[in-house]
Amino acid sequence: MKFSVDKSDKFWAITLEENKLDARIAPDLKSEFTIISNRGIRNIILDLSKVSFVDSSGLSAVLLGQRTCKSMGGIMVLCNVKDTVMKILKIAQLDQNIDILPTLDEAIECVFLHEIENEISIQDKQRLRSSEEEFPMDDEEEAPVAKKGKKYDDDEDIESNEDEYEEDFEDDEDFDDPKPKKRRK
Repeated sequence: MKFSVDKSDKFWAITLEENKLDARIAPDLKSEFTIISNRGIRNIILDLSKVSFVDSSGLSAVLLGQRTCKSMGGIMVLCNVKDTVMKILKIAQLDQNIDILPTLDEAIECVFLHEIENEISIQDKQRLRSSEEEFPMDDEEEAPVAKKGKKYDDDEDIESNEDEYEEDFEDDEDFDDPKPKKRRK
């Protein structure tokens, strides 16, 4: 299979040099995705600028790449997709699961934005963990419950309406009977 690989710290960009992504090429592409993931790269850009046909084997390879990236917290981005290939991707509904962008530059930008989002998410989780460590809550502890007649925010009395509800149910003759009796007129 003819392809070129541009390596970066955050992603690898694979450019297929073939005009068909089919059963002849798909196994090599799947192997390349496995090699990339084994090296710890979680973002892949697949440049399909020269590809004008994709069969089910090619779609399977693309889907494997997407699943591999996703399992590692990364993304797979397709770029420079020709109209004929885009139609096939839409029929297979892969356009709903994979980022498809018009240019390589936009695909690179998409990867960097994804990495920034991941970094922010990791920082948020670390802040949450540190605040949980700073203010631990026992499993047996419960959240504070408003007590009848006790004053809280805005100095409003929080009152219970339990008595009112009980009176309403006492008046209902069908309340205790799971099957209400039919009433005759």
